[in-house]
Amino acid sequence: MLKATPEDRVVLWKDAVDSASDVRPARLRLLAKEAQEAVADALNLYSHDEWFEETFALLDATGLLGRDALRIALEEVDQDDEGPLRLIEALAELLDEGADQTLLPDEQRERSAALAEEWREVLASAPMTPVAEHWTVAEVAAHFDVTPQAVYRWIDKDKISWRRRPGGSYLIPAAQFDGVEPMSLSESTKRRRPTPEAQLTARLRSARHEEPAPAEAVDPRDPASAFTSARSAPRRRRLRRSAQ
Repeated sequence: MLKATPEDRVVLWKDAVDSASDVRPARLRLLAKEAQEAVADALNLYSHDEWFEETFALLDATGLLGRDALRIALEEVDQDDEGPLRLIEALAELLDEGADQTLLPDEQRERSAALAEEWREVLASAPMTPVAEHWTVAEVAAHFDVTPQAVYRWIDKDKISWRRRPGGSYLIPAAQFDGVEPMSLSESTKRRRPTPEAQLTARLRSARHEEPAPAEAVDPRDPASAFTSARSAPRRRRLRRSAQ
């Protein structure tokens, strides 16, 4: 069976949120099944079909199915080792919120609270996985001694892996940089001091004027004299006009 992509899961979630009442139960079951398949391997939840179906039905009944927290958790569930845990935690938190809604029937509120507790027991018994270290754009730039703009170019060109926070900033896994030199990412983004030759060339270029030096004014032993002659040409013209 082909695994759903993050975009597929978001589409399933949106379809369930927007579906009409006659097809809504089927859409909810489909979404619950996909959520289960996304975390079953990591957390050994193959036998929890009823929990998933009841969870999504309760979130729909309490009006919490359309929360962005759930969409983001579904979208990012396979982004890293912590993704399945974040999805289960999001379900537990939303169920807790539903249990606090005083306008709901007591039976529904009690079941939401109980199911939230059951999901937290799953989290407590889950095998511990190391939390990946992530860097910000500024930290990556400091590590490689490049500008933040260089790091953004690496991101735009997919030269490094990254993910976005809900607020839009970047989180960049640090492990990918072990043994990596900045030259392998981009030879043009490393901060370097110009060589003396480059500095001299830049000064000569900035000294150029519109009128080139006459051929006889150029000393073949000193190529730079062409630029000196060019600078003095306007002054010579002014002196000739004043003499006339």
